[in-house]
Amino acid sequence: MESATLCALLALGSDHILFAADYPFEDLRTAIAFLRSAPISEGDRAKIAHGNAERLLHL
Repeated sequence: MESATLCALLALGSDHILFAADYPFEDLRTAIAFLRSAPISEGDRAKIAHGNAERLLHL
């Protein structure tokens, strides 16, 4: 896992991180592959991928 992501996860916790990619400047496939391969629990992955945004934005 990239050190900046690990640092954010340890400092903030998975409830306070949202997944995003700066399209069109970043490759979405690479960003998604990074999130899918990150060594985190499936619960944390779901929070970061969509759960936190759904909760915060009332989606």
